[in-house]
Amino acid sequence: MDSTITPLHAVILGHDAILAARPADPVQLARACHLLGFDLVVPVTWGEELVATHAAERLKALGEMAAVHVACPFVAERLRSNGVGGSAAAIRT
Repeated sequence: MDSTITPLHAVILGHDAILAARPADPVQLARACHLLGFDLVVPVTWGEELVATHAAERLKALGEMAAVHVACPFVAERLRSNGVGGSAAAIRT
């Protein structure tokens, strides 16, 4: 690893963290994370939007073919072992 590159410390704030931090609001929680040394603080919804965008691109490429969106590798393997894949595409993100 190049010694001139410093790692980025990121935190993804889920709804559970925001609720647990109450009565602090989400902005206060994000500022607290920055004060603790995190370089990047993002809400969990950003990840959901990235996954949705990726899935939409994959679905568009499949055209009219049926698809099953699977995020968990164990579920994907279970579907494959039960024959899903011949008539439907398993989209993994």
